[in-house]
Amino acid sequence: MEKKKKSTTSLKRGSRNILRGKKNNNFVQRLSDHGNPTGCTPIKEVIDTIFATSALPINFDDMRIWKLWDGVVGKKIAEHARPFSIKKGILLVKVTDSIWLQELEFKTEGIKEKLNSKLQRKAVKKIRFRVGTPGS
Repeated sequence: MEKKKKSTTSLKRGSRNILRGKKNNNFVQRLSDHGNPTGCTPIKEVIDTIFATSALPINFDDMRIWKLWDGVVGKKIAEHARPFSIKKGILLVKVTDSIWLQELEFKTEGIKEKLNSKLQRKAVKKIRFRVGTPGS
């Protein structure tokens, strides 16, 4: 005895009816109100909304630390230490080994002052160093 295959025709037909029929009028009306017949939100609107939201977990101005780092600490230190993250004013820096970690502990205040000076605000309240792979 052969099993009958369930037909998906009614589902497909139903989907087409929703897209074309009266059940979809509100959706179509909302799209036409925004002047967007495709139903897609332009990426510019999405990005503008994200940046306008104050509830973001990061301050995008703090990302300048990564660009400023080499100039602030110098080439030799930058080869062995890289910013990893910043959260609530605490900058986490990954260093290649414990020797560099100890060396940079002595330079913490100077690095913090230089970064804040370049950023023209008190973005970095504390620096923590951790042994790890810089840049990862």
